[in-house]
Amino acid sequence: MNLATLGYNEFFGQQKTAQHLETFQMARVIIENKERYVVLSANGEFEAQITGKLRFTANSKMDFPAVGDWVAITETDSNQAIIHEIINRKSYLARKMVDSNDLQLIAANIDVAFITTSVDRDFNLNRIDRYLAIINTGKVQPAILLTKTDLANETDLKSHIELLEKQYTGISIYSLSSLENTGFEPFAKILEKGKTYCFLGSSGVGKSTIINKLIGYNLQETNELSTTTNKGKHTTTRRELIVKENYILIDTPGMREIGLTTDQEGIDTTFPEIMALAGQCKFQNCTHTSEKGCAVIAAIKNNELNERTFENYKKLERERTRLEASIEEKRKTDRQFGKMCKQIMSEKKKSKY
Repeated sequence: MNLATLGYNEFFGQQKTAQHLETFQMARVIIENKERYVVLSANGEFEAQITGKLRFTANSKMDFPAVGDWVAITETDSNQAIIHEIINRKSYLARKMVDSNDLQLIAANIDVAFITTSVDRDFNLNRIDRYLAIINTGKVQPAILLTKTDLANETDLKSHIELLEKQYTGISIYSLSSLENTGFEPFAKILEKGKTYCFLGSSGVGKSTIINKLIGYNLQETNELSTTTNKGKHTTTRRELIVKENYILIDTPGMREIGLTTDQEGIDTTFPEIMALAGQCKFQNCTHTSEKGCAVIAAIKNNELNERTFENYKKLERERTRLEASIEEKRKTDRQFGKMCKQIMSEKKKSKY
């Protein structure tokens, strides 16, 4: 298989040279499931494992391969390979893990991430803001995909789309219905050769069904909607990269929680109108709560800024700040523990004499 078909381009070639990996074959991770990998190279598909060096030099989960990563491999036999190193990423998607402050890498080297939301009870602007924050953090181009349009009448659908267009200026918005098979033809036309597209969204919004229709076969079996929830009964359980003739798709499991990272820029990019107004405030350290001369407060009073947008911005920023403080506290504790261990070892050495 031609590596360009897998999304290999000049950027990754430059990284390969910079990392002195010319003697290795290049492959892309197409399946990752609990540190079990399947990679695809010019010679075909291989089950792969990482080297001990890669495992023991990893400082966090972000240092392990993820779906979409380009990796340097050696083939050990007809269907087995060893992953030696990860090629520097062009972009990524990550979120805070539910049970810890660690980051979970969702996928890597994505060109466009579709925030997939249906027109029913899943439709939630605050959730879309969250997705945008992690997408912007990883330098991925965002787009919004409105699904299950058959569940809304023409007036409601138009209202949903107008709301999205007003709220998210500059972000492409698409709509389709898998049940009625509408919207797929124009949607497929925007998918470019050699580009990688990732679908993000809650369970049951139709991500896997959309991918099945785009590739022309059932990658994963999907059932009809539950009559009580309007959600698909099948749920994707692993991340997977699918190579189409002209483009690459990544399916992801539904996410109940979208934990933010500590990246400030991701949130700032998600709320450009607030950042623009903040630059006009009288005081540089304005908290946008009660200060005189606050351009943000003035914009809300004049109906120039949506209050929901500002309240969600504050919520996400508080969450980011708390995470940042929690991580710093853990680092401080770790440093103190390390210092204590050194003192104990020093005392032990002294006691020998």
